Amino acid sequence: MPAFLQSFIEAEQERSRRIEQLRKEIREFAKEEAGSSITEQILLFLADEMVEHLSEIDYELRMKFELYITPLIKRNYIYRYTGTFDRIRYSFFTNFASGSRLQISSFWSWNRKQHFRTT
Repeated sequence: MPAFLQSFIEAEQERSRRIEQLRKEIREFAKEEAGSSITEQILLFLADEMVEHLSEIDYELRMKFELYITPLIKRNYIYRYTGTFDRIRYSFFTNFASGSRLQISSFWSWNRKQHFRTT
Protein backbone atom coordinates (compact mmCIF):
# COMPACT_ATOMS: atom_id res chain seq x y z
CA MET A 1 0.00 0.00 0.00
CA PRO A 2 1.40 3.45 -0.88
CA ALA A 3 2.63 5.55 2.05
CA PHE A 4 0.28 8.47 1.34
CA LEU A 5 -2.70 6.10 1.37
CA GLN A 6 -1.54 4.54 4.65
CA SER A 7 -1.26 7.96 6.31
CA PHE A 8 -4.72 8.90 5.03
CA ILE A 9 -6.21 5.70 6.45
CA GLU A 10 -4.51 6.24 9.81
CA ALA A 11 -5.74 9.85 9.97
CA GLU A 12 -9.29 8.73 9.18
CA GLN A 13 -9.13 6.03 11.86
CA GLU A 14 -7.91 8.60 14.40
CA ARG A 15 -10.76 10.95 13.43
CA SER A 16 -13.26 8.11 13.84
CA ARG A 17 -11.82 7.35 17.28
CA ARG A 18 -12.23 10.99 18.34
CA ILE A 19 -15.82 11.03 17.08
CA GLU A 20 -16.67 7.89 19.06
CA GLN A 21 -15.02 9.27 22.20
CA LEU A 22 -16.98 12.51 21.91
CA ARG A 23 -20.20 10.62 21.13
CA LYS A 24 -19.68 8.55 24.29
CA GLU A 25 -19.18 11.67 26.40
CA ILE A 26 -22.27 13.32 24.94
CA ARG A 27 -24.34 10.23 25.74
CA GLU A 28 -22.96 10.36 29.28
CA PHE A 29 -23.21 14.09 30.01
CA ALA A 30 -25.76 15.53 27.53
CA LYS A 31 -28.23 12.69 26.97
CA GLU A 32 -30.96 14.97 25.58
CA GLU A 33 -28.65 16.12 22.77
CA ALA A 34 -27.36 12.67 21.77
CA GLY A 35 -28.28 11.35 18.35
CA SER A 36 -29.61 14.49 16.70
CA SER A 37 -28.40 15.56 13.27
CA ILE A 38 -27.23 18.86 14.76
CA THR A 39 -25.15 17.02 17.35
CA GLU A 40 -23.63 14.87 14.62
CA GLN A 41 -22.58 18.03 12.73
CA ILE A 42 -21.02 19.34 15.95
CA LEU A 43 -19.19 16.03 16.44
CA LEU A 44 -17.70 16.23 12.95
CA PHE A 45 -16.54 19.79 13.58
CA LEU A 46 -14.99 18.91 16.95
CA ALA A 47 -13.20 15.89 15.49
CA ASP A 48 -11.81 18.00 12.64
CA GLU A 49 -10.56 20.48 15.25
CA MET A 50 -8.71 17.61 16.99
CA VAL A 51 -10.89 17.80 20.11
CA GLU A 52 -10.85 14.53 22.05
CA HIS A 53 -12.88 15.43 25.15
CA LEU A 54 -15.74 17.80 25.88
CA SER A 55 -13.55 19.43 28.53
CA GLU A 56 -11.49 20.96 25.69
CA ILE A 57 -14.38 23.08 24.44
CA ASP A 58 -13.88 26.78 25.14
CA TYR A 59 -15.31 30.09 23.96
CA GLU A 60 -12.78 30.41 21.14
CA LEU A 61 -13.79 27.02 19.75
CA ARG A 62 -17.46 27.96 20.04
CA MET A 63 -16.89 31.11 17.98
CA LYS A 64 -14.93 29.06 15.45
CA PHE A 65 -17.90 26.67 15.22
CA GLU A 66 -20.25 29.57 14.55
CA LEU A 67 -18.03 30.78 11.71
CA TYR A 68 -17.79 27.22 10.37
CA ILE A 69 -21.53 26.53 10.41
CA THR A 70 -22.77 29.92 9.12
CA PRO A 71 -22.16 29.32 5.38
CA LEU A 72 -23.47 25.75 5.59
CA ILE A 73 -26.99 26.38 6.88
CA LYS A 74 -29.78 28.91 6.55
CA ARG A 75 -29.47 31.95 8.76
CA ASN A 76 -32.67 31.07 10.65
CA TYR A 77 -31.10 27.83 11.92
CA ILE A 78 -27.78 29.16 13.23
CA TYR A 79 -29.15 29.55 16.75
CA ARG A 80 -30.29 25.93 16.80
CA TYR A 81 -26.74 24.81 16.07
CA THR A 82 -24.98 27.22 18.40
CA GLY A 83 -27.59 26.58 21.10
CA THR A 84 -27.01 22.83 20.87
CA PHE A 85 -23.25 23.42 21.01
CA ASP A 86 -23.72 25.55 24.14
CA ARG A 87 -26.05 23.03 25.80
CA ILE A 88 -23.55 20.21 25.23
CA ARG A 89 -20.78 22.24 26.81
CA TYR A 90 -23.02 23.41 29.66
CA SER A 91 -24.24 19.87 30.38
CA PHE A 92 -20.71 18.56 30.53
CA PHE A 93 -19.46 21.23 32.89
CA THR A 94 -22.49 21.15 35.21
CA ASN A 95 -22.30 17.36 35.47
CA PHE A 96 -18.54 17.47 35.92
CA ALA A 97 -18.78 20.20 38.56
CA SER A 98 -21.55 18.46 40.49
CA GLY A 99 -19.56 15.21 40.43
CA SER A 100 -16.49 17.03 41.71
CA ARG A 101 -18.48 18.60 44.53
CA LEU A 102 -19.84 15.19 45.41
CA GLN A 103 -16.37 13.69 45.53
CA ILE A 104 -15.05 16.60 47.60
CA SER A 105 -17.95 16.49 50.05
CA SER A 106 -17.63 12.71 50.48
CA PHE A 107 -13.88 13.16 51.04
CA TRP A 108 -14.49 15.75 53.74
CA SER A 109 -17.12 13.63 55.47
CA TRP A 110 -14.74 10.66 55.37
CA ASN A 111 -11.89 12.84 56.62
CA ARG A 112 -14.01 14.16 59.52
CA LYS A 113 -14.93 10.62 60.53
CA GLN A 114 -11.25 9.64 60.57
CA HIS A 115 -10.23 12.75 62.48
CA PHE A 116 -12.90 12.67 65.14
CA ARG A 117 -13.18 8.95 65.66
CA THR A 118 -13.27 7.95 69.29
CA THR A 119 -11.74 4.66 70.22
